[in-house]
Amino acid sequence: MKKITLKLFVNAFMLIASYQVNAQCSATSAPEPGCEELFAISLNLPENNTQASDGDKYYLRSNLGRPWNSTTNDEAMDLAFGTGNWIEDFFETLDLAAVFSSDTAFVFMDGSDVGPSALGAFLATNITALETWVSNGGSLIINAAPTSGGNIDFGFGGTLLSYDGSEYVNETVEVDAAHPAIAGPNTPTATTMTGNDYSHATITGTDYATIIAGIAPTGGVVLAEKDWGDGLIIVGGMTTVNFHQPVTEGANFRANLFVYADNAILNTEEFQTNDFSVFPNPAASAITIHAQNDIERVVIYNVLGQEVKRQEIGALTSEVNIASLPIGVYFVEATLDGINVVKRIIKR
Repeated sequence: MKKITLKLFVNAFMLIASYQVNAQCSATSAPEPGCEELFAISLNLPENNTQASDGDKYYLRSNLGRPWNSTTNDEAMDLAFGTGNWIEDFFETLDLAAVFSSDTAFVFMDGSDVGPSALGAFLATNITALETWVSNGGSLIINAAPTSGGNIDFGFGGTLLSYDGSEYVNETVEVDAAHPAIAGPNTPTATTMTGNDYSHATITGTDYATIIAGIAPTGGVVLAEKDWGDGLIIVGGMTTVNFHQPVTEGANFRANLFVYADNAILNTEEFQTNDFSVFPNPAASAITIHAQNDIERVVIYNVLGQEVKRQEIGALTSEVNIASLPIGVYFVEATLDGINVVKRIIKR
C-alpha cells in the first residue's frame, strides 16, 4: 500500500483563495465540515511560477532537428520547470533504461514535422517498456503533427494518431475550461485557440478524456488524456506553439500542460496497508470504490484542493455518485483503518 501526498498547482488568484479557506478552517476550535481533511492536499506555488515534482523531466525529439526549427518546445520546458532543470534527448540515440527509469517523473515526446518516422520507429520498438513505465507511475505526453507519412500507433490500448494530410485543424476549443492547464500557473490562457495550423492530426482511442477538440475546418480530438495504471498518458496531434494564436495564451497553455502532467501523478511511498481501486476511470455518472479493508469514508477534491463530495462508507465496496460534478480531474481520498490513500480520476 502507499502513503500519498498530492502536489497540485494553482495560479495567484487561486492561491489567495486557498489561503483564505485555510485561514477560516484553522481559526475554528472544532473543524468545520471539509476542514479536517483539507490539509491532506498541498497547494504550494513555487518561485518562477512553476511547480515541479522531484523526478527528472525529459523532452524527446528526433535528432534530425527541432520541429519546424522552432525552439518553442524548449521555451515551454523552461517556463514549466526552469532553465537547466530538464534534459533533451533523441529518439534515435537515447538510453531507454536511463530515460524511462524510476528517477524520471515526466517525459514529453514530440514527433512533429521531421520527426514522425523516428517517433513511429521508437514507439514500435519500445512501446511495451513505455506502457510499463507509465503504469508504474510515470507521466508521458506523446505528440506528433506530421507533414508526411501516415498513421502512427501510439500504443496504450489501441491509441492511434490519425494522419492522412487532410486532418489539419485551424480552430480548436478547450473542451474542459476548468482543466488545470487552463487554470495556471502561467496566465493568461484561452479556452478557444486558433492556428495555421493548430493541429495536423487527430487522436482515436478508448477511455480518453478530451482536453482539446477541433472545430474547423475539421473536427476530431486534438489532445486527450487518461490514466494508465498508476500513471498518466496524454496524446496529441498539435503543432508547435509558434503557429498558435493568441501567442501568449498558446505558450502558457503548453507550459501549463507540462506542469500539470508532471504533478498529476500521486507521489507515493510504501506504507503498511492495502491498496484500493476506483472504477470506471474515466467516469461519467458514478464510480465504484473497493478495498480489502473496510472503507471508512470517501472524500473527493477538485484540482484546487477543495472538497466537492464526502460520503461515509463502512464497507469494502460502495458506489459514489459523481454525476453532478463538472467535467475535469479529481482526487478520491479513501480512509482505511485511519490511513488516507488517494486515487486520481477523470470525470467526463
